[in-house]
Amino acid sequence: ALRERPATGHGQPRATTEDIATPSKRQRVTTVFATLTRRIAGDLPALVQDPLCIFTAKSMVPGGVAPLALGLKRGFLIGDLALLRQVLLDNAANYDKRTPSFDAVRVVLGNGLLTSGGAFWERQRRIAQPTFHGEKVRRFGPILCRMASDCVDRWERAATALVSHPFQPGPAARTARAQ
Repeated sequence: ALRERPATGHGQPRATTEDIATPSKRQRVTTVFATLTRRIAGDLPALVQDPLCIFTAKSMVPGGVAPLALGLKRGFLIGDLALLRQVLLDNAANYDKRTPSFDAVRVVLGNGLLTSGGAFWERQRRIAQPTFHGEKVRRFGPILCRMASDCVDRWERAATALVSHPFQPGPAARTARAQ
């Protein structure tokens, strides 16, 4: 038996909890909610969970350019080296870095090669270029490998410590939870 509900003011009856009580309706509501969440959040949930995997996968898409959705902001991840050279070097003047996203990054990283543009960027690039000469970069290889290995060792020790000593809330947290 259906029960009549008052209208919402738009000629549509109001939804009640009974409306989503059946599995099919609940499934549709869950699907719609999940779709909206994906559209609004974009790639952010996956990036938070495993950024290396997401960036690696997106960098290997055919064509070398993958869409990247960070919340409501949309951009692109360039994985093709020739395209990357075009954007960052050959036609750098065509790509404006004066955006709200770059402004936010600039607050954290400063006005460096990644975040600056124009004549200032060209001057910084000329100053930094000798550092990235092939032979100098090759000398950094062993150092970077050692640092990465040390970092992994620290992460493994931290993960082991978390497993062997799981978080235990203190007395204040237990009291607050009981209230």
